[in-house]
Amino acid sequence: MGAISAMPLLLHSAAFAVRKGLPVTGCGKPPVQKLSDTIIPALLDALQKESKVQIQARLLDAFNESIQIPGSHLSKHQAAKFVDRISEVLSTCSYRKTEREKRVREHNDSREQELLKEETEQHLAICRNIGICLGTMVKNLKASFLPLFDKFLPHVSLMWSNDRTAEERRVVVHLFRDVAEQCREDAFRYYEDWIPLLLRVYDHNNPDVQQLVATAVGICAEFGGDILKPHTIVIFNHLKSVMEHPNAKRPDNIMAYEAAISTCGKLSQFVWEGIYTYKFILLWLSHLPIRCNLEEAKINHELLCSMMETSEMKIIGPQGSYIPKIIAIFAEVLWAGNNLATEETIRRMINLLKKFQREHQPSVMSNIYATLPLPHQSMLRTVLSTI
Repeated sequence: MGAISAMPLLLHSAAFAVRKGLPVTGCGKPPVQKLSDTIIPALLDALQKESKVQIQARLLDAFNESIQIPGSHLSKHQAAKFVDRISEVLSTCSYRKTEREKRVREHNDSREQELLKEETEQHLAICRNIGICLGTMVKNLKASFLPLFDKFLPHVSLMWSNDRTAEERRVVVHLFRDVAEQCREDAFRYYEDWIPLLLRVYDHNNPDVQQLVATAVGICAEFGGDILKPHTIVIFNHLKSVMEHPNAKRPDNIMAYEAAISTCGKLSQFVWEGIYTYKFILLWLSHLPIRCNLEEAKINHELLCSMMETSEMKIIGPQGSYIPKIIAIFAEVLWAGNNLATEETIRRMINLLKKFQREHQPSVMSNIYATLPLPHQSMLRTVLSTI
């Protein structure tokens, strides 16, 4: 195990030396590439020969760490070899687990139960590490990795099954999110099969999985909105069920809740059109602002400004009925300072509020302000009184 751990450390040391401009002698190639040309094949060969799951998991850790180090080199041949290796590892691991489950059913022995628990934990560790490695390779190789990813798809498909654990589903959703984000239009061919599967696992009520699914759907909306259009009503109902759940704002659910809000906003911009538009927009506005996931908060509040600037009539609702809600959102975001929005977004919000003020009667604006908390009222009057 010590030798395995040392391999990425050697690469890190070489990368540090290069970064600091230290002399590295005896290398015909750049030193990090020279080392990686030795270390990465060694890790892959060891993965083929090693049968102990704990060591396989450590080899996968070391491989993932090594291919992320700047200057390391992963050839297409090595990437193909890696996919072959992990297919073998996962098949063997799954077979052991299945055989153990069979023995437990036949003997109902406490020792077999204990061994099955160990097999299950080891299987999850392998799935998790393989998912992380595949995600890293997708980020490094982009669409050029997809032919190899296709070879691994039969194993991925098994992880969607209802009898699989939440952790296995989390791994496969995370992988699809990476593929959609990194490969963009090249990933469209997976959408038709994977979107229904994503929505199916969204119903398993695991907050971590729900957060990942919502994020993945948001990425699909951003890069392939037209392909999502046949699924929009189903997606809307799934997001709505999470956003309106009575326990949505509990600490263990809040990130899944806010991911659903964020995805609702992205779908409103990139996908939804026609008769359902106001319904979708109102759902989104009713749950803004986002308060806990600060990164998504800044993205969504900037998105609201952009849509107000480019599609105002869609956002303000029939006869401007959503304007009071929009002003309340802006007021809360401004009250929070730079926590929920960038300085640029704050400036745009102030300009939009001034636009509302110019276009509506003072009595109308006063009635809207009267519904806000007193500190927000005072802040808005101060902000809007400046030129």
